[in-house]
Amino acid sequence: MPFTAMLGKVSKGDYQLNLTSWAMDFADPSQSLTILTSDSNSNMGHYQSKSYDRAMQAAEGTDALNATKRYQDLVQAGKIALNDQAVTPLYEGRSSILVKSHLQGVVYNNFSGAANYRTAYVK
Repeated sequence: MPFTAMLGKVSKGDYQLNLTSWAMDFADPSQSLTILTSDSNSNMGHYQSKSYDRAMQAAEGTDALNATKRYQDLVQAGKIALNDQAVTPLYEGRSSILVKSHLQGVVYNNFSGAANYRTAYVK
């Protein structure tokens, strides 16, 4: 099915199963958790939970500047979504690499793990 046709059907709830993927743009759990809020345009499963929405509103509102409380809100939202089975994760893409000890100066992205060899050298 063409992508635009699939989006049209899914946005109307006209489907039995939708297999899709998410890719994070930045290292913050709110990016993927916000997708499941009731008013999110990306909430293709039409998941709705008042307690989930409240936890996310607290994380992005009243607790946004308190790292500990914000984290607790995000963990609570995640637990609610897992308990409700709002989504069913099938795969998490990762890769592992081995680097010889004499290769130095490689800079790794803390979020994606991507290697940048611009400053690399052999020792």
